[in-house]
Amino acid sequence: MSRRTAWHLTGYLLFGAADRYRVDTVGLYLTCSGVLASWPVDEVLALLGLAPVEHR
Repeated sequence: MSRRTAWHLTGYLLFGAADRYRVDTVGLYLTCSGVLASWPVDEVLALLGLAPVEHR
């Protein structure tokens, strides 16, 4: 996955500032191999150099 694609997907994750859906995991489904790869949001943000935001 390109860096641009990773940031694009992260934008979707962070766009919901009100945390309406309470997303805690990010995943990609690889159709050719039938594999679902997933990671905790905190881990994805850390890999991109972003700090997780505390919600009240």
